[in-house]
Amino acid sequence: MEDNNISVNNKMDDKIINLIDNMKNKKTGNPISDKTKINYKGMYENLKKIDSDFFNKLLELQDNKKEFNALLRKVRNQVFTDKPQKDLNFARSKGYFIFISQIISLIPELKEKLTEYGDNRLEQYKKETFKQQENLQDDKVQFEKLKIKWSDYVKKVKELTDDDGIDLNDKILLNLYRFYPIRDNYGKVLLTDKDLDDNENFYNVKTKLFHLNNYKTKDTYGKQKFLIPDFISKMIKERYDEGNKFMISKTKDKTFGGKDGALKQYIQRITKKYFGSPFGVNDIRKSVIASFENKSIQSKRELAKRMLNSYTTQQEIYKRMEL
Repeated sequence: MEDNNISVNNKMDDKIINLIDNMKNKKTGNPISDKTKINYKGMYENLKKIDSDFFNKLLELQDNKKEFNALLRKVRNQVFTDKPQKDLNFARSKGYFIFISQIISLIPELKEKLTEYGDNRLEQYKKETFKQQENLQDDKVQFEKLKIKWSDYVKKVKELTDDDGIDLNDKILLNLYRFYPIRDNYGKVLLTDKDLDDNENFYNVKTKLFHLNNYKTKDTYGKQKFLIPDFISKMIKERYDEGNKFMISKTKDKTFGGKDGALKQYIQRITKKYFGSPFGVNDIRKSVIASFENKSIQSKRELAKRMLNSYTTQQEIYKRMEL
């Protein structure tokens, strides 16, 4: 009997792992990222620490409300972690309840065992953890202080632009965030005098268009083009004429931040140098959103479009009030 149980467990393991490996994004129909796959597999391994045959065990307990809810509480309490329960943020378990529901809905033999009561309880736990996350986010939105006021950022960047002693990298980068405060996407932008027919990010020095083809929310917003202001274009053209391969770079053919061109550390370094204290891309994005606080909803929506996210996202995540 024990061998049979092991065999059943192994078959369910295989099904769930195979499901994760072949899972697709509901909105786009594209395969989920490797990072998401690793995330989901990590969740599954954690659930198996609660019970080696977690999904079948959960569904078997539906008729025993006390034991069924005790198992769900173990998920909520994240008993698979080493962290003391009193220090845990229950909102972090939200992803687990979404994952559990998703797996059950996609495996027919599990889905057919799910009762109305079990489904309702799973939904209730999702709602509770969503609510807790929302409350925590509201507190953060209300009380987290901005690291830089937008007016101060703009004023300082203008001063730096007029200073002949400032490196072109710094001038270009800080000014780009003045006009297009996207995410960390300026670190690996090829300089060219023609449009490239590929998925790389590039800047055409003739058309003055920055082509953003690869970025975090590409599946949602698609490929983007940004017309760069003339005074920035002149600085970029100067770097191009000097033989630089990238719009922002450590050397003529080497980016900051390794192969992906991540500028996180570089931005922290130059903001500390010029502004007195370090801040990053998200702080710049929060700052510009906060500066739109008293503007019309239409203006806020236009800003969101320029920043490649949604108005709702801006209000829930990026907006910050100063103490």
